[in-house]
Amino acid sequence: MSYSTENKARKWQRRKEYLRRAHQHNHSGILSEPKGTRAPATSPKACEIAQAPSQPCIKVHICTFNSCGTVPRGDDLDRLLPTPRPDILAIGLSEFGMSLEKTLINKKTLRVLSRNWAADVQQRLGADQFTLVASRQLQGLLLVVFARVDLPYCPLAVKTDAVATGAGNVVGNKGAVIVKLFLSAQQSADSDEQQDSIRVDPNPHKRVSSTTKDPPQASLTFVQCHLAAHPRNTKRRNQDYERILTTSRLLQHFSRHRPSKSRNHRPRPAHHHHHTTKRRPRVGVFRRFQKLYRRREKDTFRNMRGPVFLFGDLNFRVQCGNRAYCDRLLAMGRFDELLHKRCQLTRQLLHNDDSDDSQGSEESLGEIETVSRAPPWSEWKEAPILFPPTYKFDMGTNVYDTSDKQRIPSWTDRILWRSDADGLHQINCQAYDSISSVKSSDHRPVYASFDIRLGSTDGI
Repeated sequence: MSYSTENKARKWQRRKEYLRRAHQHNHSGILSEPKGTRAPATSPKACEIAQAPSQPCIKVHICTFNSCGTVPRGDDLDRLLPTPRPDILAIGLSEFGMSLEKTLINKKTLRVLSRNWAADVQQRLGADQFTLVASRQLQGLLLVVFARVDLPYCPLAVKTDAVATGAGNVVGNKGAVIVKLFLSAQQSADSDEQQDSIRVDPNPHKRVSSTTKDPPQASLTFVQCHLAAHPRNTKRRNQDYERILTTSRLLQHFSRHRPSKSRNHRPRPAHHHHHTTKRRPRVGVFRRFQKLYRRREKDTFRNMRGPVFLFGDLNFRVQCGNRAYCDRLLAMGRFDELLHKRCQLTRQLLHNDDSDDSQGSEESLGEIETVSRAPPWSEWKEAPILFPPTYKFDMGTNVYDTSDKQRIPSWTDRILWRSDADGLHQINCQAYDSISSVKSSDHRPVYASFDIRLGSTDGI
């Protein structure tokens, strides 16, 4: 046998060995099944019914707080932490640590401050019971996610991202930070193996490979937002929201206005011709299949869809021109009357865009800003609001704004969720409330507790 023939035979053997190994991982959905071996299709609802009893339930607790340039410490920090402890805890802070001017100058100091604060939170949770899965910061925006070491789902990988929507879409005083967890339903043997299986990747465009053999079956995404301020900026807040969904690669499948070109797209020069005499470099069969496998693995992580939680200081206001009338409704506990008729966000969530104002009544004082006929928030869900407005208080008191501006009390701090996985995931909100005992800011913290059963999203 000649050398060239022997070399081709070795290449063919390597290719067959690679294909054999790929077929062993075919159940993961990373490579497509060969013809004739695909299992019969099953409806998503049938999958949900079949998988619901076997999937473990995880408890997720989310807390959002605009700390107004302070750092939650001591008793205030203890009040932010739930009892009993959940399986996954996500805490999102806005205006964390210092003023806007200082965050632009003292970036290193702010990073150290946030790192020390996260360590303090972990110490209070129990360093032997909780681990810091992910942390992402954009100036005064901070999002930390903790998970139990005995979590019934094994975190395979973590990806994070940040989108600035401040001045010129560069300044990060407004924007969003995103953390996406990729989970497998298989329970890990012990906490050490689980720690080794987590890979945190701050670059959302870089390929993520898990160190475990099992592919991810579901994902959890947390989005901490701080949108544009002032009552008149409803349209700007909606634009910032659309920019966050469109810009972040972790959220683009939720956007209604997907970009037609990628970020790294460069237009061809005018003199460039499609037919060129330059030949493409030859790539061996093994290398081609290796690139295909990596590309499919990358798409598996990028396209993995699951529950998404969006929370933070969304800054949507109650539009009521008469402060005394608003105070009377709040004193009587008639929150729905303000939320359903006057709250800029609730009207979009309910797809209620028609302004039904009666001329001459006290309700009609103050012009309601109209929004588009297809509100961008209409697909999000929110639990019923049974707590008073969380903004704006006089510092250190439970009294709403007494300054000359007499700002209208509003529910600016919200927690929303959604999932587009055809009903495979069961999400039940067990609690949704504010923490009135934390008075170190002009906002009040808001928390929500969820019971979640994650269905497998293979093939979605």
